Amino acid sequence: MKVDIIIGKNLPSGLASKIDVIWKSHFQESWDSISPEWTRYKGLDNPEAYANDTFFIITDEERILAAGRLRPIELDFLETTYFILGVADIVAVEKGKGYGRALIEAVHARLIETEMTGVGFCRPSKSPFYEKMGFNIAKDLVERFVYKEFIGVGHSEDVLYVNGKDRFMEQVLAHPDEIVHIPVPNW
Repeated sequence: MKVDIIIGKNLPSGLASKIDVIWKSHFQESWDSISPEWTRYKGLDNPEAYANDTFFIITDEERILAAGRLRPIELDFLETTYFILGVADIVAVEKGKGYGRALIEAVHARLIETEMTGVGFCRPSKSPFYEKMGFNIAKDLVERFVYKEFIGVGHSEDVLYVNGKDRFMEQVLAHPDEIVHIPVPNW
């Protein structure tokens, strides 16, 4: 098992296509249930859209076992601009084999190394896994992350995060009546 970390602009198109197939097979139903506008932001067929993302790819000699990414996000909260990393599209092709663990360990290590705040969303059933991997979990917070007419990310999800040196999530938690306006429907 090998972990590759690749900046999006350096991601070979063939590898992007393989990752895209995995992500679409895993996420398409939930994307379609939210809105056609939502799907416009997904897919790796536009290299410019993910050029600055950091991809984490777990492979063996023959295939992709897990993939995910950190997406740079700029947002304003309480009159301050924050530059955070969105924890996005985390998928292990097979469950229970340690591929997801290896992926999340690499993502978490990058957040700690860069001292950047990382924020993502997960089903409540997945929260114990992320918590075990070093992420903080905030329940009942997703409805405060708003993109245009979408409230939250369209599901009842938990917010997972690692606080960076900017302490963005501490500010969010300290101001429970404030909405976090996000620039994309989900990262």
